Amino acid sequence: MRKLIVNADDFGLHPAINAGIIKGSREGFITSTSLMCSGDAFEDAVLQAKATPALGVGIHLTLLQARQLRTLVDESGLLPADYTVFAKRWYAGRIKKTEVISELQAQLERGLSCGLQITHVDSHQHLHVLPGIVDIVLKLCSEFGIKKIRMPQEGWFWRGGFN
Repeated sequence: MRKLIVNADDFGLHPAINAGIIKGSREGFITSTSLMCSGDAFEDAVLQAKATPALGVGIHLTLLQARQLRTLVDESGLLPADYTVFAKRWYAGRIKKTEVISELQAQLERGLSCGLQITHVDSHQHLHVLPGIVDIVLKLCSEFGIKKIRMPQEGWFWRGGFN
């Protein structure tokens, strides 16, 4: 028997997002969510997930709201607005691999220590599948015993509806 998984990302980013995901789980068709361990509403998301045991919870890795990446911020101290800015800096060698490893490890540790049964790993704007990043994520998931990673299947030139 096949099972349809409907996953809602960005759980833990904002209380309104958390509330919408919980409502969608209880009253709609959301079966899974991905928890942003660096999000401002992380603790709220964890409490709500614990009260909603039917909801599967994965870890939603992010390198755009990262706390430990000093080489990620620009000259003004701002984080990248989206994955294209991150990718350009990553491929130009302007982001240290050691900082990416440290940041992702910290997010996984926080997610795994919150008392929820973690079902999978994915990432904000699919950054976990970028060459070089995917190797880090696979190694960390192996070290932490995480066996499921969401793999996007968008075309290479998919732009999310943006020109």
